Amino acid sequence: MKKNQLITVLFTALSLLYQSLLFSQDTHNTKSFPQNEIKLNLFNTIVWYYPELNYERAITDEKDRLYGLGLSAATFLGTFSQSGRIGESQWHIIPYGRFYYMNSKKTAAFFIEGNMAVFGEKDEIWNPHDWSHIVVERNTKFGLGFAIGRKFFNINNFVGEIVVGIGRSIGGDEFHVTYTRGGISIGYRF
Repeated sequence: MKKNQLITVLFTALSLLYQSLLFSQDTHNTKSFPQNEIKLNLFNTIVWYYPELNYERAITDEKDRLYGLGLSAATFLGTFSQSGRIGESQWHIIPYGRFYYMNSKKTAAFFIEGNMAVFGEKDEIWNPHDWSHIVVERNTKFGLGFAIGRKFFNINNFVGEIVVGIGRSIGGDEFHVTYTRGGISIGYRF
């Protein structure tokens, strides 16, 4: 268990360091729009009791192509016996990168996302000595995935987003090999 915790801490630290180094390389001084964005995934929060906060920073290059780097974090707030969430993700940290295709009016954008995930699960395991007793085991897993989505902007810097994606966990058992990423989010650009 200690090896998994060490790997989780190292993976998270390297991901955050990588993103902070990329943010510090910004040399384009003329910004025509707010670059920072914070969002709340309403679908996951209301339906699954799994509030997900997202931070994203927009990056443009010399040809005005738009890229985004972000970080998503969430944790489950419900009770396991009522929700049946055994074997599902209980928390996650997902750094992601996006490439945007803007429409001509710059009010909406289609995007493609690549992500890496660190997520924790609680797995239900039957005790072989007493088949009526359930042992709950905590696991930390890693994964790589992709998503697609649509982002909508308005002149007051509010933003809406729809995203759907899937990823595959690396290592672990053969039963929980995928994770999903999706939701409907609202947020603000600053």
